[in-house]
Amino acid sequence: MTKRSIFITGGSGFVGRHVAAALEARGHLVSAPDVRLDDIEGLTSQLSSRNWDFIFHFAAVSSFAFCEQNPDLAFETNVNGTRTICELASELTPAARLIFASTGQVYKISEGPLTEESPVEPRTVYAKTKLEAEKIVALSAERGLKSIILRIFNHTHHTQSPSFFLPGIFDQLKKAEDRQASLMVGNLEIERDLGAISDLQRAMASLVDSSNTLHQYELFNLCSGHARSLKTLVKRLSQKMGVDATLEIDPARFRPDEPKRLVGSYEKFSLATGWQPVSGTDDQFLDSFLGPVTPVESPRQTSENFGVIAPPSAQKKEAP
Repeated sequence: MTKRSIFITGGSGFVGRHVAAALEARGHLVSAPDVRLDDIEGLTSQLSSRNWDFIFHFAAVSSFAFCEQNPDLAFETNVNGTRTICELASELTPAARLIFASTGQVYKISEGPLTEESPVEPRTVYAKTKLEAEKIVALSAERGLKSIILRIFNHTHHTQSPSFFLPGIFDQLKKAEDRQASLMVGNLEIERDLGAISDLQRAMASLVDSSNTLHQYELFNLCSGHARSLKTLVKRLSQKMGVDATLEIDPARFRPDEPKRLVGSYEKFSLATGWQPVSGTDDQFLDSFLGPVTPVESPRQTSENFGVIAPPSAQKKEAP
């Protein structure tokens, strides 16, 4: 396996830190410095320090609620920050391949499965910022920067912020007294494409390994391909954690006009890289959710010293 040099933004966020650990464990040289997206001097210094093979751009304001409440900051970070990364990469390390983390939320509501050809119609501020950033990445590819856009569907683990659905349920169950819990939940009569962070780690590693066979510009979905019932997941997670749980509906947790079912297709990504998710069944997924996160093919321990690249006011609101 060829050792690659990889620069990561948002390396202390949930996805960034696990991907960084997995890639470093495979022997790649990984750098994720603590530099903000609006620190042009700092980014210039870091990106010009070597000829990078890959730039993984994960830094973003990703909290749904925070983006809705702070749209200007969301656009500044997610859109203009991406423009900065593309411009500096093109100028300072033009041979690098940019990997941009977008979201499956850009698609128009459909019961799917959603493919890369499905129509887009983002409905949230977060999704709108990501679609605008995609346009910047695509334009940069036309101008010579090798680029890949990943429309990433939800991937989770119990170490993720409890502001996200399943980690929030886990947090409530963990605090249960006498193995009894009354869970505050939103709308559970829906199905969502949820994947394991370990599968996402493997996907990113396979992307690095397959890069030489990919085109100048690529657009891929990255998802589990399974529409999981949220009610079933809550019940099975409660059982696995040994908690007798009752459900209390909290209207404040409902989102207006929530689609009944959302699921993606990873077929295009699989054909290009050979990757397939391992955590297919609900039990496999939940076992991975509850278990440790193991770096991909890890020969050694890896550092947790990865920095966030985002404005300080956004860092506390959840980077991806």
